[in-house]
Amino acid sequence: MNSIRHSLFLRPVVHRILLGMLAIGHLASPASAQADKVERDLVPDIDVTTPGEGRPILLRWLDTQDAASKIQVTTLTVPTLLENGLALKEDAEAALANTPRPPLERFWTLQGRMRPTGDSSKMLAQWRVLDGAARLYLIDRPGIPEARVEDADQPAPVKSEPETEPTKPDPTDATGSGIKSATAPSSSALERARAFARVQDDAISRCAGAAISQQFSGPGLVPTSIQIRLETASRRNMYETERLTSILRLAEPLIPNQPVGVGATWTSRWTNLEQGTPVETVMTWKLKGVDEAAMEATGIAETAVLSVEYTRRVAEGREEPVTPRMAALLESNGRGEIRIIMRNPLHLDARLIQAPVPREPDRPGATDVTRMRVITTE
Repeated sequence: MNSIRHSLFLRPVVHRILLGMLAIGHLASPASAQADKVERDLVPDIDVTTPGEGRPILLRWLDTQDAASKIQVTTLTVPTLLENGLALKEDAEAALANTPRPPLERFWTLQGRMRPTGDSSKMLAQWRVLDGAARLYLIDRPGIPEARVEDADQPAPVKSEPETEPTKPDPTDATGSGIKSATAPSSSALERARAFARVQDDAISRCAGAAISQQFSGPGLVPTSIQIRLETASRRNMYETERLTSILRLAEPLIPNQPVGVGATWTSRWTNLEQGTPVETVMTWKLKGVDEAAMEATGIAETAVLSVEYTRRVAEGREEPVTPRMAALLESNGRGEIRIIMRNPLHLDARLIQAPVPREPDRPGATDVTRMRVITTE
C-alpha cells in the first residue's frame, strides 16, 4: 500500500519533469521551431475581396471521383539581359560571357489521379513523376550533349579544369547547380554553360519515379499538404522535386465557397517549408470569365478563366537574416493566367511569369526571369 502511494506521488512529479525536458528540447531545436510555423494539411482561408459584377456564378468542383490527367510542367529561366534571345542567336559565346547564369529550360512529365481515402469525405491527389530533363535555351537544340554525371550530388568538373574533387551542389545557390560563374576562367562561356546544363539535366532526370501526394478539399488541392516520396533519396533529388512542387502550388487554384460575379477577386495565404525554410505565399485570383451555360442558364461554372498574382517571402520571425542567395531562391513576385475545368481539379492549365524580389543595393537579387507553363496533355 505504501509503495502504491509512493508511485502515485511520484507520477505527477515525473510528468512535470518530462514536460520540462520536452520544452527544453523544443527550444533547442531550430528545425522544430520552424516546423511550428507551418501547419500541414491546413486548408487556407479564402477571403473574397471584390464580389464582381453581373450574375453571381458558383465555382465548385463537381464529381471528382475518377479525375485523372497527365501534365507537362516546363520552366524557362533567362537572365533579363538575354530575355529576347537575340543576343544568343547572334553570338552565344559573347552573350553567355556577360550573364551570371546561362538560360535554361526545365521539363517534367507527371501522371495524376484522385484516390479515395479512409474518410469518405476526403480525396487524395497522387502524382507520379514520369520523367524530367533540362537543356540550354536556344543552344544545342533539340537535346543536351550526351555526357552525363554519375552522382547527382557531385557535378562533373569543367573540361578545362584538372580532375579535382567536384564541388557538391549548394541548396542555397539560386542556380541549384553547384557551379559558379567563374569556376573555369580558361574555358569558354559556352563550355561552362553546357557543363551547367548537363548537371541540371542529370539532376532533374533523377526526379523520375518520385511520388507526390496532396489532400483535396472543397476549395481545391491543399497547398500545405504536399508530401514527397523518392525512389532514390538524396538532398539534390529532394531539391529538384521541391522545385517542381513549388510550381504545382502556384498552378492549383483555390476557389471561394460563395457565388461571385465576373471580375471578382479573392485571396489566400499559407506557409510551407521550402528547402527547410518557412515561406509565406500570398495568392490573389480574379475571375475573368466562365462558360456561356453558367452565364445564361445554370449559374454553375463548368469551366473558368482566372488571372493570378502572387508573392512569396521568407516567413517573418526567422532568427537568421535572409541572405541574397536565399532571397533569390525563395522570394519572388509573379502573375499569370489559369484555366480550370470544374470536373477535374487535376486538369491544370497555367501560364505564369515570375521575377525575384528587388533588393537593396547592399543585398542585390538575381536578374533571372522565369516563365512557367503547366498544361494537360491527356
